[in-house]
Amino acid sequence: VGQKRETLAKHKNGYVFPMEISVAEYQVAGETFFSGIVRDLTGEKSRLKQIKMLTYFSDSSRQGFVMLDEHLNIIYCNPYFLEVTSCFQDDKAKRIKLSDCYVQKNIEKIKEIITTKDFSQYGWSGEIIIKGKKEEIPTLHNIFCILSNEIDACVGMVITDITQQKIVEKKLANAIKEAD
Repeated sequence: VGQKRETLAKHKNGYVFPMEISVAEYQVAGETFFSGIVRDLTGEKSRLKQIKMLTYFSDSSRQGFVMLDEHLNIIYCNPYFLEVTSCFQDDKAKRIKLSDCYVQKNIEKIKEIITTKDFSQYGWSGEIIIKGKKEEIPTLHNIFCILSNEIDACVGMVITDITQQKIVEKKLANAIKEAD
């Protein structure tokens, strides 16, 4: 009594589902009454499972995932993004700013991209340099609108390190020059 409990329940059609029940006890005219509230947790459990799977996917990916708020503060980034960039924080409580990871001209480029009128519909893909731990790193960015309304705005970025691709492109360009 007075606490919430999770258990399984069975619907009259045989469907078993997770539920939360809370029971309260109260007195009226010297008699004891109990009331209960039952809540189906099926949707909530499904969303939690999806979040766990997405977190696992994001955390084990070799691409950087970043979510930004409307002020370009990082709401979420996966471990690979922190590994690649110079914005690794030992103090998880400290909010990471985009300026920790990008040179100013690229922050301006991202601002310009997300304020174009077609951005929320089509997104953007292209190359942006990020600050690495030791050197600047060429990356391919796929930037897209996750949520945009009058109250909230959220931008997502998928970042792929293309350093090796750039090395191969440079070698290929040199080989073509030498062949001519």
